[in-house]
Amino acid sequence: MQPPVSSSEPASASPLPGPVIAATPVAPAPLVIPAGPAASTASLPAASAAPVIRGVRGQRLKRQRGVRVRASCRAACRLTLAGTVKVRRVRLRLSRTSRTLTAGQALTVAVRVSRRDFRVLRRVRGKATATISVTWKAGASAGAQRLAVTLAS
Repeated sequence: MQPPVSSSEPASASPLPGPVIAATPVAPAPLVIPAGPAASTASLPAASAAPVIRGVRGQRLKRQRGVRVRASCRAACRLTLAGTVKVRRVRLRLSRTSRTLTAGQALTVAVRVSRRDFRVLRRVRGKATATISVTWKAGASAGAQRLAVTLAS
């Protein structure tokens, strides 16, 4: 069976010899991030300098007297964490905490309930929601993020 012939070619024309290759779409090249001492965070996009921050599962507010957050940075960075915890209608303040991370380091940071709110912490019961504000600086890049963490009191 011969392949269909277009109307612009004469009917007696034969197909070209050799295999038929279908054209496939080309995906854009992936972003390559240099590694090693020659790499500079100033040359990287701002999103790649941003730390990865998430809450730790299975937290109990009263036992640890605060909220634990897992943070990691691709480049050396300085993190400052602060926020509040809301248990029903009660709002507890979290003390400001700062940490410096080296490139590629992952760390669990405890953001403690403010000493002024320790007495209130003993009385609260129920599901708690922490809202933590994280500001970061990595080389010439800087930014801020918000994190919500659910935990038991």
